[in-house]
Amino acid sequence: MPDDLQYVTNTITMMNDFIGIHARFETKIIMDRMLALSGFGSLVKDIISMAKPNQPNPVLLKLEVLDRKIGELSRKMSYLFDDLKSFMVAHNFYKKFASTASTLMKLMQDTISNPCGHSKGIFKNECERTPPLRWALEFISQLENESTNPLKMAMKADPLKTRQTFNKWRDIIDGVLAQFLFLETYLNGMFWDSNMYGPNNLKGRIENLKNDMNQWYEDYHDQNEGWNGVRKLVEDTQDDCEHMNNAQKANKLQVDLDNILSNNAFYVLVYNDCGGYGNHAFSHEDDNFICSFRRGKCNVVVYRTFRFHYRGHHAGILRNAIESRPPYPTVDSYEDFIDTLRSEAGKKGECGFVGIIRANNNVAIKWVNCDPNDVPNGPGAFTYVQTSDRYVSNGFLGGRMIRGDKFLVIAGIR
Repeated sequence: MPDDLQYVTNTITMMNDFIGIHARFETKIIMDRMLALSGFGSLVKDIISMAKPNQPNPVLLKLEVLDRKIGELSRKMSYLFDDLKSFMVAHNFYKKFASTASTLMKLMQDTISNPCGHSKGIFKNECERTPPLRWALEFISQLENESTNPLKMAMKADPLKTRQTFNKWRDIIDGVLAQFLFLETYLNGMFWDSNMYGPNNLKGRIENLKNDMNQWYEDYHDQNEGWNGVRKLVEDTQDDCEHMNNAQKANKLQVDLDNILSNNAFYVLVYNDCGGYGNHAFSHEDDNFICSFRRGKCNVVVYRTFRFHYRGHHAGILRNAIESRPPYPTVDSYEDFIDTLRSEAGKKGECGFVGIIRANNNVAIKWVNCDPNDVPNGPGAFTYVQTSDRYVSNGFLGGRMIRGDKFLVIAGIR
């Protein structure tokens, strides 16, 4: 125990602040404070070596407060272990792992709430029987196998491969390892004179794992497998959100699509339930286009583009292509015209999709994964056009004039 008891008080106050500020264990925060945490373990060891005072001791009172805060944090962390056990129910390791963590934390807390040779001895025996370093390294090794990696298993079960799922399990893994790093660093100060061998060893493995997880994140982006779940997302939105207007449905789909780990960009169109090529028509590459018509009182179209370099350049070319062409015709069916329009646009630039929708169908347009400074109108271009009037002859009976109408025309980068 240092002669200056104020140093002890300041150290415990620092630990109180650390636990009070952060709602859960985080490896980065603990890594930044490893020496202080190891020193704290050493201080508790020194407190234990002293005779217990007859009068209330401010240091021991602070230890009691700290114990309560660690207990609160441990209870919050128990939910992470519950998620691990329930999700990886087929793997007995995670049950043992969670039980080991819980036991070690309780015994560590006991050295703080009841600092004596007995509590220290029990904690030491358990650390020798189930070393936190060994269990943490075994946990990391489980992540090397896809069938025992909870993050990869969760992503496999998520049809949309969402950022939310990835971050949830990355945080769980980080929180679990942070708790073991906390334990390993504390016991290093209490039993190993703060030589930092175990904490530094585990820190290095955690840093390597973080690099691996960052690479997994990029891999999911590049694989773009979430596209396979978009049709169900669209249909579920139509079925469950009839009470929403077109703009609200488009907003919801925009948020949901933005949650997908993907380097694709998306257009989302939601408009009134309508049918017939006189009201809407599309020309597209099949693997980049999803549509669901006349469902949930609306029509929905989702288009994705693989082009993620120079989007602004290509979008400008497509805008020129759809705005500078000859007047748009008024016809009974745009089925043939839309293919012609796509061919025209494709001769000028990278065009993978075009659509035309009668404007009175209340079209809502959103886009996803686009830099507003590069492509402020999404991965392509859209505009409203007025089709030309059309005279229909009835032979000797004369004829009639069919007035043009307003349409939305949209083109997407391939």
